[in-house]
Amino acid sequence: MRKTILAVRLEEELREAVNRRAVAEGTTVSGFVRETLREAVADRPIGDRIRHLKGTVRLESADDAWRVSLRSRNWRR
Repeated sequence: MRKTILAVRLEEELREAVNRRAVAEGTTVSGFVRETLREAVADRPIGDRIRHLKGTVRLESADDAWRVSLRSRNWRR
């Protein structure tokens, strides 16, 4: 596949964060950015894209107002 160069302007803080993530993942900045962009533009179902979020919302108690409201509107009960 033919490769092209894409120049992007980043704030210094973002550039530093990208550098840290690339090092942490054992790859180059270019490799990290390529993979991140591939994931961002991938045509995947919403369930696949948000699967990592499952179970991350914690509510205080069973009678929490938000939980009660969600349950009352949930057709899948």
